Amino acid sequence: MYDPLTELMNRNYIYEYFQHIKMSRSNRVLSVILCDLDYFKIVNDTYGHDCGDYVLKKTAQLIKNKIRPQDMASRWGGEEFLLLLPEMSEESALPF
Repeated sequence: MYDPLTELMNRNYIYEYFQHIKMSRSNRVLSVILCDLDYFKIVNDTYGHDCGDYVLKKTAQLIKNKIRPQDMASRWGGEEFLLLLPEMSEESALPF
């Protein structure tokens, strides 16, 4: 359910969560944001994986502090994060 490094939801849980909200929220607004850390491989290659892990943990912490209680954040892949933002329009989600 949780990614052990970032303590965000993992990809499998997000699939289940998305199916649940999709069924219960027909015709309601949902914004989805996929974030990718540019040049992350350079961080790992230059400073090592411990430093890369630190960057991922700090990024997850920043995301957790930014989202609303009803939002869902997950670690989608290596350095990718996915956010589900119910009841948030595209215009509101863009400055995120």
